[in-house]
Amino acid sequence: MNCEITPNDIAKNKLIQLLDYVSHQTRDTQKVQYEISGNRFYSHNLQNLRGLTILNDHDWWFQIERLQVQAMPKPIERLVSYIHIETEPKLNFLSLNKVLYFKRVHPAQSLCYTVTSDLILKIKEIQEIFQEFEIYRKSWKTWKQDNEEIKDSILVYDKLFSWNTAIHLGGTGDGEEIVAGFGLVDWVLPTSQKAYSYPLITLPLEMEIEKDGLIRVGAKDTRANIEMDALLSEENLATSGQVKLALKESLDNGRSLQLFASETYSDLIEAFVANIFSRGSIVEAENRAIPSKNLAVTLTSVLFSRPKQNSILSDDIKLLKMNFNDPHVIIPEQPLSLVTELNQSSREKESYRFRGRSGTEGFGSKVEELYFPLPYNKEQITIVQNLLTSSGVVVQGPPGTGKTHSIANIICHYLANGKKVLVTAQQAHVLKTVHEKIPDELKPLVVSRIGSSKESKNQLESSIDLIVQKITQMNVSEVRGTIDKLKKQIEDNHHEMALIDREIYNFAEKHYQNIEIDGNKKLPMDIVKTVLEEKASYSWFKDQLTLEGKDQFPFSHIELMQLRDSRKKVAENLKYIHDGLLPHPDYLLDSMSLKKLSDFLEEKDQIEDFLSKNNLHTFKENASESDIHQLVSWLRIYFDALNLALHHAEAWIFCYFKKINAEDYAMELEIYTNLLQEVQPFIEYRKTLLSDPIDLNFDVQPNSKEYEAIQRAVDTGKPFNWYHFGTTELQNQFKSIKVSGKYPDTVVEWQKVQEYVDKKQILHVFMSKWNSIAAQLDVPLIEVNGRSIDAILKEFMQLISKTQKCLDLKNTYLNVFNLNYSKVFERTKNFDFYSSPQNINNLIELLGQKIKIFNLEVYQKQYVDQKIYLTQFGNAISNQVKRSIAHIETKSLFENELIEYANLLKQLTQLKDLEEDFNRVKAASIKLNQTNALMLSRDILEKPYIQEIEDPVLPNNLLKAWEWSRLENYITVISHTAKIENLYERRRIYETNLSKNYAQLSANKTWLALKENASEKILVALQRYKIAVQHYGKGTGKNAPRYRKDAQVALKEATAAIPCWVMSHHQVSESMPAELGLFDLVIVDEASQSSIVH
Repeated sequence: MNCEITPNDIAKNKLIQLLDYVSHQTRDTQKVQYEISGNRFYSHNLQNLRGLTILNDHDWWFQIERLQVQAMPKPIERLVSYIHIETEPKLNFLSLNKVLYFKRVHPAQSLCYTVTSDLILKIKEIQEIFQEFEIYRKSWKTWKQDNEEIKDSILVYDKLFSWNTAIHLGGTGDGEEIVAGFGLVDWVLPTSQKAYSYPLITLPLEMEIEKDGLIRVGAKDTRANIEMDALLSEENLATSGQVKLALKESLDNGRSLQLFASETYSDLIEAFVANIFSRGSIVEAENRAIPSKNLAVTLTSVLFSRPKQNSILSDDIKLLKMNFNDPHVIIPEQPLSLVTELNQSSREKESYRFRGRSGTEGFGSKVEELYFPLPYNKEQITIVQNLLTSSGVVVQGPPGTGKTHSIANIICHYLANGKKVLVTAQQAHVLKTVHEKIPDELKPLVVSRIGSSKESKNQLESSIDLIVQKITQMNVSEVRGTIDKLKKQIEDNHHEMALIDREIYNFAEKHYQNIEIDGNKKLPMDIVKTVLEEKASYSWFKDQLTLEGKDQFPFSHIELMQLRDSRKKVAENLKYIHDGLLPHPDYLLDSMSLKKLSDFLEEKDQIEDFLSKNNLHTFKENASESDIHQLVSWLRIYFDALNLALHHAEAWIFCYFKKINAEDYAMELEIYTNLLQEVQPFIEYRKTLLSDPIDLNFDVQPNSKEYEAIQRAVDTGKPFNWYHFGTTELQNQFKSIKVSGKYPDTVVEWQKVQEYVDKKQILHVFMSKWNSIAAQLDVPLIEVNGRSIDAILKEFMQLISKTQKCLDLKNTYLNVFNLNYSKVFERTKNFDFYSSPQNINNLIELLGQKIKIFNLEVYQKQYVDQKIYLTQFGNAISNQVKRSIAHIETKSLFENELIEYANLLKQLTQLKDLEEDFNRVKAASIKLNQTNALMLSRDILEKPYIQEIEDPVLPNNLLKAWEWSRLENYITVISHTAKIENLYERRRIYETNLSKNYAQLSANKTWLALKENASEKILVALQRYKIAVQHYGKGTGKNAPRYRKDAQVALKEATAAIPCWVMSHHQVSESMPAELGLFDLVIVDEASQSSIVH
């Protein structure tokens, strides 16, 4: 048996490997979805949404209105004073209480009667307020509930609106799509133990928005998908692949899924649950729970966005690989070129001459008819030339360079030659202009599927109706006669054009000679052709240039780009280009400084008057601004400390504080300070009394009977004995003595009593000295007689605490104060620094006014310098600056004047930043002025480049316009051009005729080819599609799924009858069968953004 491998088999194997690679790449970039992320809307919530209507139309599932939030109802005027509204209306009982206030009754009136009648009226008024409040509260609650429902609706509407915008722009962003999901699967997967919450079935959405804002939502006329990728990767679900195939087959059988009708997909859910897991269940939406080990599928649907899926592409790849296994399949040349090196001998480039609406061009041996109904250029001829000799062509060019125009011409050319064409792009919206460019004669043959599903379907149905009608009713001999007649007209028009071209050639040869312009040789015929054919494009260029060297284009490509960029930066500031040197903003007062100068000048007289009235403080002549600032900063700190020390202080504190800071009381202060040291042992002794208290309620003098009794107790343990029994009064006094709450009965305890008596005697002496010095310093005296040590020391400690704050303040601040003060002022004699914080505050205010004078002097100097600086500038903006500050010395500046000044400075800064660009534009104008482009030289200085896409003075075709002007002036100078212009006008008439001839010929040839190539199978498929669509109607009948399926199958079989399709990549996968050789030419628009070429 012969097992020889043919080149065709090798090529097939390589293509299969290439498809496997694409499939793997798709899988690597396609993340398996385990849950819905982002916004989602469940059908069981949507159906109760305000403003949403469920539709029975098979094209649309529902529509939703654009609702507005209602204004909160206003309470009646009387109620306004008695309610407040936060989260809900509530009565303000404080306001209600005022209703019950009684008026003052005159004594002569009956008090009881007046109060009672007044009370009855007020109670009635309150009852009415309560009734009105209840009515308002009910209306408010109704409004609140309505608004909550409206807000829910607005939330859905806004998201649908953004989704709709995304759909019509080709996706919600980087590869997103909007879909409906049916049957929500919730399950902790048995192998991976991952939580899974995702719809079983998904279907892309279609939307449209009416002028009144109404949004309709439905399914795209496309294939639904079974979402089981996550389940297929589970080892314990061996049957998942078979289940998916069975569900897919049932789904593709003309089924029409409805968002709000679970019966349209419930059988698929039942089949899934029954075959995928033994412990599976189907639940209603209200019983849905989080994923668990038991499979649960909720019988509801959901709308959501997700990363765009490539399941259709994967299915197409599988079908293509199956086709390659067929030994009879011959691989077309284009896919073959992807994996083989083509035989160069069969691809030797032939040279062609192309005859089209503009005449015959080229020098080849073969003549190719160019069925271009639209104007064309050499680049478009090159595209056709390369397509004839290559398997593919890349056409590059920025937006606006005629790529869509070229696509339309090439479509017409290929259709006229009996070829099939597909035009596709990553995003559908970029293809809209392609269909618009097609001539009317050919539009029915170019089916565009780039609008909504409904628009696309309507156009498809219309095209198929027309195709069926044309093919079945066509009179072939009549069409062939029309074709022959059109060919004859084309020949005649070309003949007349050739005669005119000969006349033009003879005229050019007679009057002109070969010339060289910028290194390029120009023949007379080329010169004339360029000038007359491009007059409409370049007649905007008014300067008359010559062929002399001085009129060579004066800029390099980079210089021209820089010049355009500078003009764009300058924009509306171009009017300042002649202003010359501008003042530098850094040498001018900023607006804040100018405002301060204005304010200081306005206050100047008041400040000087205030300073002149100051008779307490004499400023030193050499006092600097920094010294004043330092003193002010220190005074503020001192002011705060002084306030803290004297806050709520008694009157004596102020006197005391004044005296301890006075030099006359230095000796008293020293004694006072020493006494504070002497009292320390008493303070320590008081601590022992607090833990071990002694009660002694009578005075004990030295050498007294009381003291002798205490001494006996210390010696014998008892104050009295048979010999010294004491008086009854003395004994009673001693009974009141307590140590730690009880009568002392030990020697140790009596020793504590004796120590207490001794300490008190010493304390009496100390307090005598203290009261003597305290009287000198205005500190309150302390009474000692009849008081316990604890009471005396407690009062003493309180006095110390108060006086110590003043001492600390003196020790911390006085010397520093004097030092800082003496830097600024001569020594004052009458100023009270200590007892009144207000005095310090007044001093701070005085210093602040002095600082204003310093600032005024600084700003005045800067202002004078600015006026002198501005005298050297005489341009408009400098004069504006001068005017804005001219009257500052006589009147204060208003807010609008300051804003105007700030804007002037901002503008000056911008203009200084543009200095380099101004110089570049001026230098370019000088260069142009050295040529004959005098108007252009003027215009770049006068006409700004603001919002236009391209520079209005230096457009993208400036170089060509420049050359055209040189050539136009050359032929005008040599001879009058009226005759030759007349010849070109006649030529344009024949060109117009040829455009119509080629469009009509292309259409007739395409229709004839369709008729001749339409097999019985295609004709039957077209009729079946037509009948199925008619029977399908609104898609609501019981046989609607069958008719829908028939239409889909028939359309795939009838695809060959449509000679040209325009659709996105995704629509190609959805609509076209996965077969090789369906099209003779595939045009990928915006290929740089296409995922299929990356």
